[in-house]
Amino acid sequence: MAFFRKEADRLTKEVESMLSMSEQLLLAYRNGVQAYLEVDRERFESQVLQNDQLYQKLSEVNRTLINDLYLRPMASEVNSQIADLIGRVYSLGQSAHECLQLFYAESPMIPEELKNSFIKINELSSLAGDASIPASRAFFLDIRAVKDKLNKINFYVLDCEQQSLRLKYKIFHDFPDLKLSQKIHLRYFALHIEKIAKSSGEIASFLNLISLKLLG
Repeated sequence: MAFFRKEADRLTKEVESMLSMSEQLLLAYRNGVQAYLEVDRERFESQVLQNDQLYQKLSEVNRTLINDLYLRPMASEVNSQIADLIGRVYSLGQSAHECLQLFYAESPMIPEELKNSFIKINELSSLAGDASIPASRAFFLDIRAVKDKLNKINFYVLDCEQQSLRLKYKIFHDFPDLKLSQKIHLRYFALHIEKIAKSSGEIASFLNLISLKLLG
């Protein structure tokens, strides 16, 4: 029994390490996009570097966790469900990393009149991502507390979708001087920011389903 307790404790520490790293990665993403929109290049590049370093570590922890869950003694359906949740949290981190890397690589030209709209959807998308981490943590610590945390995620996801739609409308209807290629490029970045909220929504949907199933 001591062996299994030791294994469970180690898994718990690895999961907490991944969740904490995801929180830091999301913060670096949020601050990075904010710095880009504020044309603070030094802070932007600092956040890009921090985000990238965290993502590399997150990838290593994710691989270790998935291997442990499928190879550890007494692997079960619950292990599979945990691996699924961890995979969704990792996908959230991937979305945040990819989006910030795209800002770095492509340097989109965002009209001054649209910056506040981009700031707004970045804030809402980041808040959705932030809210998905304590909800995921609750799955491991107290599954009965999960449901109360899902409303916050869903609120931010819905608000982000609505704000993103308004932004896309502005891009295509309120800027006749922009080339179509420029409009498509701006929409492309709006979609990548929104993708973080969508990944958070997928975590919320999964947590809702699995908590209902486990609690009966």
